[in-house]
Amino acid sequence: MSVNKISPINKTYLTTWNRLSKIPDVLIYSKTPNEKIMVNTKKGSIIGEMYIELRQNFAYIAELFINPKERGKGYGKKFLDYAQNYSRENGCNGNLGVMAGAMGNESKSPHIFYRKYGFTSPDTKRIAEIDSYIKKNQTLPDLYPHMNLYFEPHKK
Repeated sequence: MSVNKISPINKTYLTTWNRLSKIPDVLIYSKTPNEKIMVNTKKGSIIGEMYIELRQNFAYIAELFINPKERGKGYGKKFLDYAQNYSRENGCNGNLGVMAGAMGNESKSPHIFYRKYGFTSPDTKRIAEIDSYIKKNQTLPDLYPHMNLYFEPHKK
């Protein structure tokens, strides 16, 4: 019976392995072409999800949800950054749109989150109201009315 020698590991293999072993803590992957899931690779848990559709000249965020235990850690901003890149890659110049409002059993309104990122609206009266809440470091009243917001990166 012959015994095969195991060849020594080459440098290329080690370099590749070292890169793979440095997996980021957070990954975004496509569940479907429009549905993106953010996963914590260390905990093996879902951080949040986003549903995004391409429209004529912008990417529309139909849903953006972050697990309540993971909020305030910058994951929502990571999703918006991802959406901007997705918009650029698909010929929409980084333009985004969203209908901001409390969803499902949520009572907190996301308007301030989107406004701080740079979203705006032709409804200057409501934008001024949101900005005043931001300036005072206050939250909007629960169930603040839904509002169409848009983001144009060149105006940020």
